[in-house]
Amino acid sequence: AYDALTDTQKPLVDNYDTLTAAESTYAELKAAADQAAADAVIALIDAIGEVVLTDECKQKIDVARNAYDALTDAQKANVSNYETLQLDEGQYAALQLAADMTAFEAYKTEKKAAMDALLQEGDSEAVQSIVGLAKTAIDGTDYNEDKTLEENKTALDDLVKNVPARVAEARAAETALADAKEKLSDAIDSAKLFYNLIKDVEPYAAVADTLDAVIQQAEGILNSDSVEEILEKAEQLLAAVASAAEQKKAIDDKAAADEVAALIDEIGEVEYTDECKAKIDEARAAYDALTDDQKELVENYEVLTAAEEKYAELKAEAEKSDEPETPDEPETPDEPETPDEPETPDEPAKGGKIHGDRCFCYDYEGDGIMASLVRFLCAFFNFFLNMRTAIGA
Repeated sequence: AYDALTDTQKPLVDNYDTLTAAESTYAELKAAADQAAADAVIALIDAIGEVVLTDECKQKIDVARNAYDALTDAQKANVSNYETLQLDEGQYAALQLAADMTAFEAYKTEKKAAMDALLQEGDSEAVQSIVGLAKTAIDGTDYNEDKTLEENKTALDDLVKNVPARVAEARAAETALADAKEKLSDAIDSAKLFYNLIKDVEPYAAVADTLDAVIQQAEGILNSDSVEEILEKAEQLLAAVASAAEQKKAIDDKAAADEVAALIDEIGEVEYTDECKAKIDEARAAYDALTDDQKELVENYEVLTAAEEKYAELKAEAEKSDEPETPDEPETPDEPETPDEPETPDEPAKGGKIHGDRCFCYDYEGDGIMASLVRFLCAFFNFFLNMRTAIGA
């Protein structure tokens, strides 16, 4: 307010001395207060003492720093030992950095041990290489002073976090490759076994040559690192063996069918003889022993069935010609008056006898058609004699 007056007005302020006295007093009081605040911070800094890497020392440094930062610029200017605070902070930071770096190196050692633990006895060079490269990367990682210890550890973890998965994948790939090679090797062994079975048999020569070519191709890729290529070749080889087996079966079936067809052809003209029957039976037995596939290849099977039918007809005709002819049934005459019962003659001897003009009985022993015919004729003759006697002829 005073400063806003004009020069003419200012002399009229008769208590201006009171104002200047008050200003002087306030300045003194403020200076005293600033010094007191600075002295408090100075005491906090002095209380730090020897810098050591402990939580207590760190807390003292932090308290002094926070107190100093809370001062006004005028008060900060009165802190005579501020450089001590800065030195203490620097020294503590150096101690902390050294400790963190030591801890980080120990952590790196732990991570390398973890990488070694991933290895198993018998692991391939590929798996060992993955682990070795990971350990080399760990060794080459320096402590980043711009980050905390935990941040440095996290960065190291991220560097090798995929190593276990890569090791597992490598082992799986190697197992798959080994399995594929084993499958191909087994297929080769099976193919060779079948090849050795047919290679020296003339009818199978072409089949054996084709199979042998596929076997040699399969042996040529046993050292391949491509699972897909090896499995594909194994499937091709197994298919080749199956095809060769089918071709062999077709050849065998045709040969078996041809043998039966030849036996059928040997039957020739059908006659009612033991020799002809033997040929028919031999052809039938051979045909029945064939498989269904082989039977379909017997082109003259109808000749066999026709021969069997013809032989059966000839046999029936021959048996019929051996039977005696059956006489016609005699006509039955009118029934005469019943005469007195004649005396029963003595039983004739076996074989039958005719006494005078009568045949009293014909007791013929024996079975078969001839015996039946004789008995019939005897009965008829007795009937005729009896009728003649009855009518007095």
